[in-house]
Amino acid sequence: MTENAKRTLRIFLMDDHPIVTDGLARLIDNEAGLKVCGTAMDVETAREAIIKEKPDVAVLDLAMGKDSGLELAADLRHVAPDVKLLLLSMYDEQVYAERALQIGALGYIMKEEAADRIIDAIRRVADGKVVLSERMTDFLLHRAAHNGRKSQAPSIEQLSDRELETLRLTGMGRTSREIAEQLHLSIKTVDNYKERIKRKLELRNAQELARYAFEFASNRSTDKT
Repeated sequence: MTENAKRTLRIFLMDDHPIVTDGLARLIDNEAGLKVCGTAMDVETAREAIIKEKPDVAVLDLAMGKDSGLELAADLRHVAPDVKLLLLSMYDEQVYAERALQIGALGYIMKEEAADRIIDAIRRVADGKVVLSERMTDFLLHRAAHNGRKSQAPSIEQLSDRELETLRLTGMGRTSREIAEQLHLSIKTVDNYKERIKRKLELRNAQELARYAFEFASNRSTDKT
């Protein structure tokens, strides 16, 4: 029996959809040894509450409207390093799961699987274990077996975290000025990110970038056609 199994684990939830938060909270509170200690619907409130409450596990929605759960997770690694992080998202894990692990999160599960997997995922993350789907685990192991080589075809995996966030916000209809204000960057830097995105994904112009970004932000296929 692990140390965590001997006590009640305190769980914090962040999601901008109250129906999702309420549903997960009921599931968690009905489990022996688990208790929701707080919830938040925006990144800033979540950050402040997590620092104050110091939960055992924080379950964070990746996309919080104009904000990014991924950036919050990276920040929490510095301001609340003892809190274990589990990311929850509607976005394809092959795009974000590895990034989540790189910034210090221990798990990544898709929202469509949350009801079935959330309890086991929380317990495993609390014990310091990595939680990914079987498909994602196989993908990472296969790549490692081939010396970490990635496909040479245009792929969203080639984008940096900032470029990926710029792509997401572009797909949500944000202008370069709005993206710059949100990410605390200059407009020129945002425009440079867009140029890099086009180059890496072999998109010919702003129209192709806008279409690709919209499909990505809408959780549609991001394969270039």
